[in-house]
Amino acid sequence: MSYIKQDEGGGDTYTLKAAQSGADVDIQLDAAAETDSDVKLKAGTNITLTEASDTVTIDSAGAGGSIGVNQVAFGNPSSAGDITGSDNFTFVDESGGSGPTTLLKGDKPILQMEDDTGTTNFITELQQSGASMFVMARRTGAETDLKEMMRLQRTEIAINNDAENLNVRIEGESVDNLLTTDASQDNVGIGTSPDNGIERLHVKGTGLTDMVVFEGTSEGSGASDGPDLILYNSATPTAPNKFIGRLEFRGKNDAAATKAYGSIQTFIQDETASTEDSLMLFKTMTGGSALEKLRINLAGTELNSTGSASLNFDVKTSSSTQQSFFKTYNSATLADRYTEVLRGTLTVSATPRTITEDYCYGSNVYMTSSASVITLPEGQPGMHLQVVNGGLTGLTMNPASGEEINGSSSAYSLTDGFKITKVICVAAGEWVASD
Repeated sequence: MSYIKQDEGGGDTYTLKAAQSGADVDIQLDAAAETDSDVKLKAGTNITLTEASDTVTIDSAGAGGSIGVNQVAFGNPSSAGDITGSDNFTFVDESGGSGPTTLLKGDKPILQMEDDTGTTNFITELQQSGASMFVMARRTGAETDLKEMMRLQRTEIAINNDAENLNVRIEGESVDNLLTTDASQDNVGIGTSPDNGIERLHVKGTGLTDMVVFEGTSEGSGASDGPDLILYNSATPTAPNKFIGRLEFRGKNDAAATKAYGSIQTFIQDETASTEDSLMLFKTMTGGSALEKLRINLAGTELNSTGSASLNFDVKTSSSTQQSFFKTYNSATLADRYTEVLRGTLTVSATPRTITEDYCYGSNVYMTSSASVITLPEGQPGMHLQVVNGGLTGLTMNPASGEEINGSSSAYSLTDGFKITKVICVAAGEWVASD
């Protein structure tokens, strides 16, 4: 049994003590129904329990707090559920335990955080719904709803599922934008924030070595084994001559303007199933313009097929002298267009002698001994040769029947002594000779 003892000094303060050590003290406080006085319990000088309007207020050193029908509040609350102050709770692991655990349990448990400084009112919210955890956010107080920033699931991590203007950036040790996604542009940057003119992927680096490497780890056994770099246009063509891909090499000029210095392009020439044909073009810069230099199509391989460049073609030997054994010369001047094929030197020591066509594409015809006259074959544009006089006199060169040299059907007299005469066919049956 407990008893109540009035404190020494009198007054309205009483002390309740248990009848024996270890016994509980049960206290029931009941104010008279006809009065409006409070019933108070004071322990030391710090805690006051006050019953009024279904609320018990706990006042510790003036900090305030209440337990009511609709709320538990600490500090100086302004609404239900508020906790004011700093360092309100500390969770400490018990000795030998597995760590402090905070459990929010319900149909849709929510943990919400709000920065109410100024007028911004940023809010971040964590929601658990079914098997998914949602990270929600509201940028400013002007926004009325939260936007989903991230969704965490066992099978997927989705970012920006609400299709908002939300960018994602991962920093490297020395690169600010190791990986960046730009939601407004729908593109991705590696090593940079992607430019707005790039549709999907922008890769940027400062090195001059391997910037991008595609590595395969399996040994290939067939001609189609990779690793492969594929440019794929998945649109179904509705007509021939459709452009399907280009590999372009860009750089800047001395005025800092970006130029396409070379490209490889591919077109569909025939889209018909089982009879497909394609065209591949190679272009390089000439005189400030990207001009076609090589074309590969169903007919074969063509050099300068569009005539857009004054293009020569030179195939050299593998010897240390790197002499040309096949060479073409292209020029706006008809007489300067010809092809050389190093057939070798033809030595003519006795005449008359008719030169065959295989020696009329860049070969030397060397006149020695008692040679005095040679006859050219029927001329075709592009034929050319050099007639070398080995120190003789009175040498002549005849055109084929019905053809001309320098506009005449008569024999052409070669210069006496050690001289070289260049002979070029500029049109069918028309030869031009000059020393």
